[in-house]
Amino acid sequence: MEQTTDEINFLKEESTALSIENKEVNQNFQQIRIQLDRSTHAYKEAQITLESYKLSNCELTKSIEELKGQLAELHQSQAAGDGVPDKQRLKQERMAKMMAEIDPSGVLSKEDGQLHEALASLSVDPATNGVTERSGLADPTALQTQLANKSTELGELQKVIDGLRTENETLSQKCIDLESRFTGLELEYEELLDRTIAEEEANADFDIAETIQELKNRLEAQYSSKRDQLARELEAARTDRDLKAQENSTLQASIVELKQVIQELKANLADLRTRSVSTQDLPPDAANLAQRERDIEVLKKSMMNKLKEFDVMRKAMMRDLQIRCEKIIELEVALDETRDENN
Repeated sequence: MEQTTDEINFLKEESTALSIENKEVNQNFQQIRIQLDRSTHAYKEAQITLESYKLSNCELTKSIEELKGQLAELHQSQAAGDGVPDKQRLKQERMAKMMAEIDPSGVLSKEDGQLHEALASLSVDPATNGVTERSGLADPTALQTQLANKSTELGELQKVIDGLRTENETLSQKCIDLESRFTGLELEYEELLDRTIAEEEANADFDIAETIQELKNRLEAQYSSKRDQLARELEAARTDRDLKAQENSTLQASIVELKQVIQELKANLADLRTRSVSTQDLPPDAANLAQRERDIEVLKKSMMNKLKEFDVMRKAMMRDLQIRCEKIIELEVALDETRDENN
């Protein structure tokens, strides 16, 4: 009788200890869910910022190409001057200065390194397929260690996403600055053209007046074409807006699916805690823990794929930004040459 009582007490102590461990596991899962929600929200904001920045870059590119074409037509009637190496050197110096202004403290390079570190930390070993052995899952201590590691990884991922969001804000501000500079250059070009035409009209003979009239007609045709192109761009922007709305809907559906997976994990954990108190049949609980571990690995892989897609988009945006800077510098040099020739 005494031996039976001791065994009952021993089983009660084991059940109490297992209940405490399951409670800690549940808390860890709650923390993982909160961190995943934050990461998903930050990723969505970063996607929206990048799409807005990409649209602004497209508009800026088209405007620069149009103005560059006008400058090319203006210079067709002028002889090619000397000092080509000096002009190339000036372009290179201005390009280096502009890129240094975009990233003066190396923030973009630092965030790029953090992104690659996060991708490396989320990589799954193909030999194990990201799933722990059944025998390891049967040990609550090993499970706690694995959950702590995953919580740390998710925390690091959140920091990287916050850094990328800051970087996108910096790039957006630089884009606004470039647009302001382009607008100023366009106004300066128009003022220079008007002043040149006025000076030529003041001292013009019949042939020069006819040339000026032809120039005016050509500019009017160009501006009319520009208005038509802007109308087409507006229609394209509306189409793009609809596509982005569909993409956002798809992303929302993905977020709902992730939340459903989290709810399933929570339900499985609650079931594990209930059965651990009512029975000592541990193999089914181990199977549930293995399934939850596989679900966590699926979430990690999904987040890793999203980060890779984000990195590709970010690199494309940086290449586009560099191309825009080069075109703006070419426009500045061309305006300087035109100003010198007219003076």
